[in-house]
Amino acid sequence: MTKPNASSKIVLLISFLLLNSYFLQAQQAPTVAMLNRQLQQCHTDTGRTNVLQQLAALYINKPGIDPEDIRWATGYASQALAISTKQHYPDGQAGSLTLLAQIAREKGDTSKAREYIDKALAFASNAAPWPAMAAAYQEKAIQLGIYEAPQLKVHYYSLYLEQLKQHEQRSLKLADALKYYGDVLIANWEFARARHYLKQSLDIYQALHYTKLQDLYSLLGSAEHNLENFREALKYLLLAQKQAEEDHDTTAVMYGIYNRMGSIYAQVEQFKEATIYEEKAYKVAARLHDQEAMALFACNLAATYNEIHDFGKAQRIINKGFTLIPANRPSFTWLLRRHQFALYTMSHDYTRAMAYLPQANAMIDNPVIDVAMRQGVASKAFKMFLEIKNYTLAEKYLHKMEALAALDNTVLVKKSVEKHRFTLDSLRGNCIAAIRHYQRFMALSDSMEMVKRDRQLAQLKIEYETEQKDRDLELKEKHISLLIAETSVQKELIKHEATRRHYSYAIGALLLLLLMISSWAYNIKRRANLQLKQQQFEINQQNITLKELLEDRDCLLKEVHHRVKNNLQIVISLLNTQALHLDNETARQALRESRNRMQAISIIHQKLYQSDSFSGVNMHYYLNELLEYLQDSFSIHDMITVETNPDFTELDVSQAVPIGLIINEAVTNAIKYALPSTAQPHIHISLRCEDEQVAVSIADNGPGFPADFDPDTSTSFGLNLIIGLVRQLRGKVEFDSSAGLHIKLSFQQSRILV
Repeated sequence: MTKPNASSKIVLLISFLLLNSYFLQAQQAPTVAMLNRQLQQCHTDTGRTNVLQQLAALYINKPGIDPEDIRWATGYASQALAISTKQHYPDGQAGSLTLLAQIAREKGDTSKAREYIDKALAFASNAAPWPAMAAAYQEKAIQLGIYEAPQLKVHYYSLYLEQLKQHEQRSLKLADALKYYGDVLIANWEFARARHYLKQSLDIYQALHYTKLQDLYSLLGSAEHNLENFREALKYLLLAQKQAEEDHDTTAVMYGIYNRMGSIYAQVEQFKEATIYEEKAYKVAARLHDQEAMALFACNLAATYNEIHDFGKAQRIINKGFTLIPANRPSFTWLLRRHQFALYTMSHDYTRAMAYLPQANAMIDNPVIDVAMRQGVASKAFKMFLEIKNYTLAEKYLHKMEALAALDNTVLVKKSVEKHRFTLDSLRGNCIAAIRHYQRFMALSDSMEMVKRDRQLAQLKIEYETEQKDRDLELKEKHISLLIAETSVQKELIKHEATRRHYSYAIGALLLLLLMISSWAYNIKRRANLQLKQQQFEINQQNITLKELLEDRDCLLKEVHHRVKNNLQIVISLLNTQALHLDNETARQALRESRNRMQAISIIHQKLYQSDSFSGVNMHYYLNELLEYLQDSFSIHDMITVETNPDFTELDVSQAVPIGLIINEAVTNAIKYALPSTAQPHIHISLRCEDEQVAVSIADNGPGFPADFDPDTSTSFGLNLIIGLVRQLRGKVEFDSSAGLHIKLSFQQSRILV
């Protein structure tokens, strides 16, 4: 098989303009809202990583390049990478890095994209789940250029395809991948292999009743075209055109179909038909604003217009093409320069052709340019110098053609060189050399015809072998019919024995099935037990860790409460010391009240560090100790009684402190104002809880408030403190002076935190 020339490479490049966009659009993705709901419901790092990766893929795979989409995709992929790195989750790291590589590629940052994908491949090799490996192989294949590393591109895409074949058998995803792989092989000039994989893709699509096959038919047409099966190529391309038009396809697939059909017509030298399809391809690319495709089709149209001698259109499309060429496609510039030089020579504008000759020479001598393109430019220069009868320069360019022919080594190129040599020798009158080159030209022509005949013979051989196989099958079917007729009598004789044997086989099969089911169930149970043991071991380890953490927390809380209690005792001691140095009784009384308040709080912290609970305070013991302290402080005994519910023992520390301060204020006021003027003074304190509603009652048998006393307008610090603390509890307080002072307050009990 010969290598494609420059114009063939243009046809192949069209396929790759559609690769990434089509392949990614084939994947159906959930909505952003759906994935955000899943992200909120995820409680595991692995689950969050997977959902974040899906969100990133959803944004980066949207059509077009939107900076906002890229920003969101980068954020989600980076979060997924951070979580998976922290959890040492190689599958998550590989998937996240692959997404970041795709994002960098979409942004045009090639070096960053390759850095990310190389890291992803390193993690994917250690990742057990296959999707991470498959995605990394796919991205690596996409990143590799069409011509910079074709073998590597084929290699990585074959690895991706191998993963899909193992896990996605006869699925749309596998069909898409086979189609994509066929396109890669076409770009690598492996047209027979490409046709093989493309037909596999077609079989799967048809088995799945998938009808949107225009792009696949277009690729098959390209493969058959390059294999010089023009009839098959046109068949597939016409199918592609028909399907695309039925589906009202307006995507880039259409210009790929039109371009390939134009290329086939140009190769069989039907340039008018070629022009029709190439103009259609250019119009579709212009409508889609695909500048790179427009530049390609401008190159093709320039060549076709030259062939039909429409040099005005050729010049206009060449001028337009130079304005469309992207910076990363120097080959387009070379093609347009070649067609510009051909335009001057074919239109006999030798003045401009001679002015353009330095650029033509630069192309001929440039080893980077395709040999076939250099050969074509040299051929145009040779013909020009023949026309102007400058045989010396014609000889020079013919030597260049012969040197290039040695590099290409194809029959078509050698044939062209021999024909040019024959023409030059004839014009110079060198008849013997001319005849020798003419003989070589005819031999090469015969060789080409021989190749064609060999292909025809090979095709006939295949058709003959197919017919022979069909006849063999017919004979075998006849022979089988005879055997069936002969054995029908024997079947009647051994019917009962066969039935008994079948029953035996059935029973044996059932027994074997039962044995297999039992073995399967036992293995499942054994694996489940192992998993349960492993999970139980992990739970036990976590419980031990939690117990240790709780013990550490308990120790710290005890130490905190102990230190708070000690600090309060220090403050109380300071107040006592200060009181000893004061002569003013009012000041001493104020210090004593402050000391009592602090003591009420200190007792709570003492109870907390002495108990096992750090949020609940046993009110029964707390009140007894508080009241015992107050009786000792005021030198009174047996005047205070406390009543509590038998089942009500604890309050949250946030409520116990205000209650202690309220009781301290109420008892202190009763001792100061009620007891001195009462014959048999008594204070009764009640604390009850029903339906999570706490009721506190503090009553004395003193004279109570004066008749004109209003608690709400009082300036008493102790009374205002009680009212303020009740508000803090979000409770209610009532003052009753009908028979002594009776303070009743109620509030909602808080749940004690453990």
